Amino acid sequence: MATEVMKRLINVDEYYKMAEVGILKPEDRVELINGEIYELLTIGSRHGSVVKSLARILKKYF
Repeated sequence: MATEVMKRLINVDEYYKMAEVGILKPEDRVELINGEIYELLTIGSRHGSVVKSLARILKKYF
């Protein structure tokens, strides 16, 4: 027998309340996107290098 799983999306206030009561910890690398909480991936060295390079380039123009 198949059971249907219902997805419940959360709003920003609920997200902040989760942090306030300790469900989400300050060290948790998560973000809320369209009502769903996603864990952020660790930034690799190649990604970090590209971000630094782009930041240097953009700094010249802004």
